[in-house]
Amino acid sequence: MSPTLSAATAPGTKSNRHQPEHSPTLLTKRLTLAYTEKFQQLADTAVTQARGVEPADVDALISNGAIALDIRDPDEHAAGHIDGSVNISRGKLEMLVEEQIPDLDAVVLCYCNAVNRGALSAASLKAMGYRNVAYIDGGLNGYRQLTQ
Repeated sequence: MSPTLSAATAPGTKSNRHQPEHSPTLLTKRLTLAYTEKFQQLADTAVTQARGVEPADVDALISNGAIALDIRDPDEHAAGHIDGSVNISRGKLEMLVEEQIPDLDAVVLCYCNAVNRGALSAASLKAMGYRNVAYIDGGLNGYRQLTQ
């Protein structure tokens, strides 16, 4: 049996904290990287469709059986990742995920460096029928801030 996220961290639950226009992580990201407007709108929408979990909760979720899913490219993963994470590049996620994570009830924590690709991946997996999927709010960068 797969662990499930609590109501406070359950994917798909509504939270005012994750409204794109109020997310400090997204605002910081926008200032440091020049994303196209359409890409950022897509990522902002994904943030509202999937649930974010705090980096401080990641280790406990993994200890309870959650799967950390690094959706960055293999070279990014090789340069550093959350211990034990599965790596499926965002570009091949939908094609390969069912092979590597066949349990639609598995708790899956998608992450990238910050938020956007993780949120896009979580929203996509949710649309594919994964019931306990979330993204790590702040991504690997946020997680590393806690562990350094």
